[in-house]
Amino acid sequence: MSEKYWTADDLKAFGYSADEPEVHSITNAESRHSESVDYRFKSYAFKMFLRIVCIVGALYTDGWVMWLCIAGAGLLPWIAVVLANGHDRQHSHGDFSAYLTQEQLLQLAAAEKVQQDKAEAASAGAGGSSADWQSEDWIEGEVVEDGGK
Repeated sequence: MSEKYWTADDLKAFGYSADEPEVHSITNAESRHSESVDYRFKSYAFKMFLRIVCIVGALYTDGWVMWLCIAGAGLLPWIAVVLANGHDRQHSHGDFSAYLTQEQLLQLAAAEKVQQDKAEAASAGAGGSSADWQSEDWIEGEVVEDGGK
């Protein structure tokens, strides 16, 4: 297995240049953890207050309103926990490429380039010969009938 040694020209071709200093951005920084905890606590407390209102409402009403209050009192704890815990996951923490090494990023860029080249070649040769549909990803095999079982 051969290894690729990246030269300065290779890095420049993929947009990486040693000539320019790396600039770090803080615009995507998350808020303080204490702010997140405060928000989740207030949100959860409000939903539990609504649950108490539903329980009291179920005691003093009849008919469909009572059943609506019972359903609300039963579902609100689950909804409150899911929404309180899911708040942190709703915000994007960036894509996975932030965790990749330079070599992996370069390999990913090269793979994307190969895919683009294949797509361009396929679209350019759409009316070509009958052998164009065969590709290196074709899996050969046979169909085995189940016998009606």
